[in-house]
Amino acid sequence: MKNLLKAMLFLGAALPASADTALVIGTQDASSTVQTSHSHRVLEAVDPLSEAGFVVYNAQDPKATQILSLFSDVIAVGEEDRLIIILSGRFVNFGGNTWYLGRFAGPVDLGHVSGAGLPVNLVLDYVASISANTIVMLAPDNQLIPVGDGLEAGLGEIDVPNGVTVVSGNPWSISRLAGRELLTPGRPLRRALNATSGLNVLSVHQPNISFVDAPVTTPTIPEGDQSYWDAMSTLDNVFAYRAYLNRYPDGYYAAEAYARIAVFNAVVDEPTPEEVENDLGLSRNQKRDIQRDLSVLGHYSSGIDGLFGPGSRGGIREWQSANGLEITGYLDAAQITRLHDQAEVRRIQIQAEDRAYWRQTGRGQDIAGLRAYLDRYPNGEFSELARNRLSQMEHAAAEPQAWQDALAANTISAYREFLEDYPDSPRRPQALNRIDALQASGASWQQAEDQDTIQAYRDYIADNPNSPHVQEARTRIAAIRADNQAWRDARDTGTNLAYAEYLDAYPQGRHVSDAWDQLVANAATDSAMGEMNPIQRQLAARGLYRSGIMQGPPPYSEAMTIVGLRLYQRAVGIPNSGIMDQRTIADMTIRGYLLN
Repeated sequence: MKNLLKAMLFLGAALPASADTALVIGTQDASSTVQTSHSHRVLEAVDPLSEAGFVVYNAQDPKATQILSLFSDVIAVGEEDRLIIILSGRFVNFGGNTWYLGRFAGPVDLGHVSGAGLPVNLVLDYVASISANTIVMLAPDNQLIPVGDGLEAGLGEIDVPNGVTVVSGNPWSISRLAGRELLTPGRPLRRALNATSGLNVLSVHQPNISFVDAPVTTPTIPEGDQSYWDAMSTLDNVFAYRAYLNRYPDGYYAAEAYARIAVFNAVVDEPTPEEVENDLGLSRNQKRDIQRDLSVLGHYSSGIDGLFGPGSRGGIREWQSANGLEITGYLDAAQITRLHDQAEVRRIQIQAEDRAYWRQTGRGQDIAGLRAYLDRYPNGEFSELARNRLSQMEHAAAEPQAWQDALAANTISAYREFLEDYPDSPRRPQALNRIDALQASGASWQQAEDQDTIQAYRDYIADNPNSPHVQEARTRIAAIRADNQAWRDARDTGTNLAYAEYLDAYPQGRHVSDAWDQLVANAATDSAMGEMNPIQRQLAARGLYRSGIMQGPPPYSEAMTIVGLRLYQRAVGIPNSGIMDQRTIADMTIRGYLLN
């Protein structure tokens, strides 16, 4: 922004000043849904300003580049006497920066706002750098356009430089101020502002000086009036000025006599609290210090950003009330010193209380004391030390339970996780031993699984009574026994139904091949033998393989095919014919087993 200002100043440095200068812009965004923009009302001030002798640079609905060009033209003038800048339309802000947007800005976001309009901070920095008596007037106009990410609509918090008058308000009020009230010759600025409703005065410079001087005339003064005034004004006291008024009640110097009497007798017009604070020229860092002091004293809880918004003003009013001062929300030099002194005393008290409580809670020797200290002083002098110690103590206190959890899990990963969390634990050798034992147990378990016999599992349990696989070994022994018993029952019964029920119960059983052998042998005398043609057998083989009834791919013998069909028909609940009849073909087709 400073580089842009330097560039503008460079471009305009060679042009001399002539008349007073004004910049008046009213803009309605092209994206606005408002039928009639009020922002154009400020342009009604153009003719009165021109008639008052101002050279007016003005535009209605310019785009961003045109706004910057107009501002550059104003800079090039190099105005040294009077300058008025009026910006009416859309404003957006972020972090203490405000932009005045051009016609085609639309729903602009933070990443693109720099090219969408004129930075208000740039305008204020410029007018603060010149000697001209300048008034900046801002007229925000709600045009019902959303803003993009990172921005807020409106002016936001504006940090006005010293020596600059800035007012904001609706376009009607700004137009009235610029085109009427401000142009009355000899009228003090304060009276012009007070005569205009709907204004928000952000900062005022030289409020008792008129913006437009009263016309200068050369009077004709009677000789007696002049000589008597010269004598009385030399005495310069109330009695002399009253003597002048007694002799010349309507004399040329009557108004000045009354004014001098008022100076002697009247109370001096005091500046407003806002003016007093503005005259201090507080920097942003100084404002941060004030916010910190208010926070220490319990009168402010927002961010320490050096911007005096509603929170800061409310905190100042609260502090003034607590100290029996006039509640204005603005500070003078004496109040700032008093506030800082109180805050320093409170900081010392807080530090003493902090250290006393640290001692009272045991100087961080136990978990309860550390937690109590951090609850009261989360940002205290010993807070970082307390957090570190608390973390270490809580970690150490959790070790016994962590070891019990590892023992309960009794896995290599559980013991390794324990060692990662507690590398210096006295239980480290025990954990390593258990890892070695489990690794050895794992090899034994693999060997038992490979053999997959009751005796192999029994040997494993005997050799590894604490292994996590013991229960699984017992479960497998029970499963093998149940499988063997089921096969013995089927074999003792000796019927095709018994063998089929065994296959239903144990499709992966140890005696599946024996059951199939019995069924195939029995099929030699099955009534379905010879009832299927080659095409039926081919279809049956395809369907049986795809359904999973047959474990290996075709071809199958006729007896195996008959056995498979009877198992399939029994499983799906259709007549158990043992041949590839229409019902079986339809069922396999519906299930997709016969489709290519």
